[in-house]
Amino acid sequence: MCGVQSCNSWQVASGLPSGKASPVTFVSYIALIISLLALPVASSRLTLPRLAFLFGLLIIHLAATILSYNYAQSHIADSALYYYDLWHFANKPWWSLGTVFVIHIAQALKGYLGASYLDCFMMFQAIGFWGIMILMRTFEELHEKILAPQSTVSKYLLFLPSIHFWTASIGKDAILFFAMALCTWSILNVSRRIMRLGFALLLMVLVRAHIAVLVVASLAIAATLYRGLSLGRRVTLLLPALLALAVLGAVVQSSIGIDLSDPGSVATFLEERTDVIAGAAGNTSLNGQPFTVRLISLLFRPMFVDARNALGLVASMENVFFVLIYAYCLIRWREVVELYKKVYFIRFALVLTLSLMVLLAIVNYNVGLGLRQRTMFLPLLLSIFVAIWAFRQRLKDMHAPRQAGAPGHPLIARSAVAGTLTRAPPA
Repeated sequence: MCGVQSCNSWQVASGLPSGKASPVTFVSYIALIISLLALPVASSRLTLPRLAFLFGLLIIHLAATILSYNYAQSHIADSALYYYDLWHFANKPWWSLGTVFVIHIAQALKGYLGASYLDCFMMFQAIGFWGIMILMRTFEELHEKILAPQSTVSKYLLFLPSIHFWTASIGKDAILFFAMALCTWSILNVSRRIMRLGFALLLMVLVRAHIAVLVVASLAIAATLYRGLSLGRRVTLLLPALLALAVLGAVVQSSIGIDLSDPGSVATFLEERTDVIAGAAGNTSLNGQPFTVRLISLLFRPMFVDARNALGLVASMENVFFVLIYAYCLIRWREVVELYKKVYFIRFALVLTLSLMVLLAIVNYNVGLGLRQRTMFLPLLLSIFVAIWAFRQRLKDMHAPRQAGAPGHPLIARSAVAGTLTRAPPA
């Protein structure tokens, strides 16, 4: 999160309203309707108890929106950059990518619809809420493919504070979370959801083009290493992936000035980025720290010793939960390896998750940035965890008759359960 420094003086110097509540206009009601339209996406079977659960999630997300908005009123926050356009980035063309594109969205809402500061928060939270609903649908389909009943644990994951707080604010995080959740869900049945995958990649290109490059590269790597594909089918998969990589590489080069084919260009970009942010890292700076420290900070900080306010304590408690998730995956490493070998979805998710972790750790320069940016790989990480959890539950169900005297073998059972998840990507 941003630092705890008050931004009243910064607001006054920038000509921004200080501590004034924004009015609610019809734009907020449109955003609420968009959020409600996401409810049917969350499940293929909307029972009354499940619908009540979804309304509860929506209420929590709206509460996180108000919290994020109030936080931005008294602290330095990126949302002010997007809404007030402090450096007049809106004068740049619409096809400009990254920060400029998001500023154009906020300025369009503000200029054409008269959206207030709070209205824009509501619009972006609607995007984030769609991502949460798609993530819930992914969890449901993972259980269905493994033939395991949906666990309570997968429902608890949807209450993680990070996926509500960071996707409820004006900025890139809501869009990226939605795009990554849509991408993750699409890979579960990519032959039928290729258009959705393409839309997810388009959103990534518009917001952070290099993330789209990582996604396509991970698709290609996972296909290349997947033993369930013939050589001909691998080549058929790799050709469009390599073409997409070439196009995306050109987009990245034109938008942020990196030649991905030149290691020196990438190294120079990272060095320049480090120099720029060195003086603005705040009181949780990681500048000068080795990669391992940056990675640990990305995954597990803040912890309680870092907490300086109530939000820090909440983030610390959440990180304890993430420690347990990583520990569970390490303890169940045999299941992880087995699913990695036999299931294309798990192979892709692991490759992309690890790639994002490495990339974000390299550019991570303070605890707040890492806490925010890791929301990008949460749909992947949580889906892997849910798959392993459901895999274990299914194995227990299959072993129960054998323990009662029925024939069976645990290795055969493990292979059968893994086979229910196996879906080779289409040529």
